[in-house]
Amino acid sequence: MLKRMPLNRLLLAITAGLLLCSAAPASAESQLPPCPSTRNFVWNMCQGEHSFNSGARYVGEFQNDKFHGQGTYTHSNGGRYVGEFRGGLYQGQGTYTYPSGQRYVGEWRENQRHGPGTLTFPSGARYVGEFRDDQRSGQGTYAFSNGRSYVGEWRDDKLNGQGSVFSPDRQLLQNGLWRDGVLVQANDLPNPVSATQGASTPSPR
Repeated sequence: MLKRMPLNRLLLAITAGLLLCSAAPASAESQLPPCPSTRNFVWNMCQGEHSFNSGARYVGEFQNDKFHGQGTYTHSNGGRYVGEFRGGLYQGQGTYTYPSGQRYVGEWRENQRHGPGTLTFPSGARYVGEFRDDQRSGQGTYAFSNGRSYVGEWRDDKLNGQGSVFSPDRQLLQNGLWRDGVLVQANDLPNPVSATQGASTPSPR
């Protein structure tokens, strides 16, 4: 008879798999020929460069005059995306480095983070899990810079649903139902814990 895997171990296994997926390379060297020297022609199935008056710049593959395939888009504010494009939009696997120092590696859909990914913060904190419509939503693990971690459900970029908080040495500290970052229903634990129902976690940033 098969034994049922505990929820916390299941969530850890899921997020470990997501980390492997999101660590895949964001781009590969293009095999397409160079685009024409002027924009008087439709750039199709070629690789080239395009600069904007704002200071932004794209280097990569084109299809029907749109960014399509592998490319790098550097924004005027210093933000930089390296990865896949579809019809001029971030779509597929890509890496975005923000001016603030944050870095996202994972899946994109229509210019938004959507699917499995890893978001790393300048403080050393890191989120590994699911994104929907540019926000952390679904199953995910957040490792705080102090060594603690949260493993569980997210919605609208906050702790929402069933989840657990672990100490740096992987001892279970909190477990239960979360709503907007607050533990609203604590589950019984075999040992005393450092925080109880009604307590909140530090803002996951």
